[in-house]
Amino acid sequence: MPLYVAETARQAREEAEASTMGFFRSISSALRKSDGATAQTAEARLARASRLAEISYDEILSEYAVFGTPEAVVDRLQQLREQMGFSTLSTWMNPGGRIPNERVLKSMRLFAERVAPLL
Repeated sequence: MPLYVAETARQAREEAEASTMGFFRSISSALRKSDGATAQTAEARLARASRLAEISYDEILSEYAVFGTPEAVVDRLQQLREQMGFSTLSTWMNPGGRIPNERVLKSMRLFAERVAPLL
């Protein structure tokens, strides 16, 4: 699950946006260029590519990622745990791979110090 923690909601949203959107656009492009070697039909693959190309950042934040302040991330992860019943979680702390290293490390530190202990 894409996860990013920052001191403010605005920072979390803005610092991860370009990288996250770049990832979704890259997947869309790769699906469009695929030779069809997967089990998906060409029609289904192109529909998924179109969907990913058109997805908004707001939708990503509400449906596919957990970005926010430590408090907001704790709340969202607790909500997801109640809904899905998971006991472990795999996170992607640099969704898209383009967030500068120092910001990713700060996000990881905030997660370790202010999120994980409350889960």
